[in-house]
Amino acid sequence: ADTSPADDFPVEQRRLPFDEINDVHQYLLIINEGTHMTFTGSSRGFGPAAADPNIEANIPLIRAAAVAFWEATLKGDGEARKWLDQGGYAAFVASRGRVEVKPARAQ
Repeated sequence: ADTSPADDFPVEQRRLPFDEINDVHQYLLIINEGTHMTFTGSSRGFGPAAADPNIEANIPLIRAAAVAFWEATLKGDGEARKWLDQGGYAAFVASRGRVEVKPARAQ
């Protein structure tokens, strides 16, 4: 089970910003059996945060999302945006996790 170095921050609350913020385009990646430390790139745990035993398989998921997001956002690359928004990235992640895309809604 995933735990946070901040003991009073349960897993269920970590997606609240994604759920509650509506005025910006967003992506959410949930990696099956990933841990809080997965996104650090470290295979070691920290305090109560468990190590990710699948770090080598999970890092490419994070790297692909980051590079595509930067290409789409910083370079205006329409193909990268399409890959993120229209299921290409979700297909890449496949059974290793879940990808959610949330378009911005007008306020």
